[in-house]
Amino acid sequence: MDSRRKSQQEEKWHLEQFSENCSDFPEGKQVFCYNKQMPDLVVQTIEGNVGIEHTRLTEQLTRNQESLQNKIVTRARELYERENADLLQVNFIFDIHKPLRDKMVEPIALQIAYATKVFVFYLKATKQFQTFGYFESYQLRWHGITNFPMEVTNVSLSFAKSLEGVLWEVDRGSTVPRLIADYLQDRINKKAERINKYVGSYKEMWLLLVAQLSEPSSSFDLEFSTEALQYPYKSPYARIYLMESFLGTLVRLKAAPIQLPPEGEELLGSS
Repeated sequence: MDSRRKSQQEEKWHLEQFSENCSDFPEGKQVFCYNKQMPDLVVQTIEGNVGIEHTRLTEQLTRNQESLQNKIVTRARELYERENADLLQVNFIFDIHKPLRDKMVEPIALQIAYATKVFVFYLKATKQFQTFGYFESYQLRWHGITNFPMEVTNVSLSFAKSLEGVLWEVDRGSTVPRLIADYLQDRINKKAERINKYVGSYKEMWLLLVAQLSEPSSSFDLEFSTEALQYPYKSPYARIYLMESFLGTLVRLKAAPIQLPPEGEELLGSS
């Protein structure tokens, strides 16, 4: 089976799963469409057509992003060890939905080096010399660091017993990223750009965002995505749903409906 056919079958399965799990799914004939002139699913109801768009949430770490992460960690270590003699093992987890740029390497490295210095001081002050430390942005605010970079979601730290044990590295395989509101808004905006091009009239347009726990590139931690799940998203869609297809979890996101701009103009909130 070719990739296009497989993708169409997967899309159809997601939409069918959505129709079964959504308690107020519109009643009517379901027409699945596989061209760009119509929504992915059209439900023909007595009151009119409801168009439902499908899009998978996928995010893969590019080599460029991986390289920038390494540069930040290497530079943070250089800055820290320039003024401190502690032997550390430090592990960083970056938010893959917060893209990095070359100009961000130095300022983020400076912030990380300073945060590490503060946290090491705390561990020493509480005599936790060999204790495994773990901190996130909320913990750092408690220590008086308010500008910890959002690009770094968390850091684990412990004291190395010898120079050979010193290690500063990026963890890319032990975490499931949380959803970020800016990322979802961007995906919504990109999908909405097609609405003006559809053939036919529609009473309402809905959008289904799909995540899959069974696939690393489409797996997100919904439990720790509260902010993104409660954010009011600007879009021309009357309803926006987020579905985790592996477990069948369905969440209706808050939608702040706006008028679609003329074709060629940027959608409000896309910047």
